[in-house]
Amino acid sequence: MEHTEPAVRKARTPRPRYGEVRLRDARQLDLLILAVVEDRPENGRVVHRMLRERSDGVFQPSLQGTYHRLHRLKNDRLITLGPARRNYRLTPLGERILASRRREWAAFAHGVDRVVGRPDS
Repeated sequence: MEHTEPAVRKARTPRPRYGEVRLRDARQLDLLILAVVEDRPENGRVVHRMLRERSDGVFQPSLQGTYHRLHRLKNDRLITLGPARRNYRLTPLGERILASRRREWAAFAHGVDRVVGRPDS
């Protein structure tokens, strides 16, 4: 009888508590990518995985879509590639844009909360 190794199970992103949310605007994905890259320069696959993990699986962009946005952010000079392992990092312009978009998002979220109301309050 031949001995075979057990199949290795691939780690899965946890099932989202609130369901999956489709990102409808490229700027939303850009904001998320910039925030991930700000914390720690990483390669594209890790950025993609971190988007899924940090959102508890709520955001499930395709790997191709993540790479497409990384390429666009690089062309717009918001991120750059570091010399080692092709790690993406924020540029000074990217830092300013991220801060601006965070303020916009906070104002938007505040307005939605005021109109819709929070279910947990």
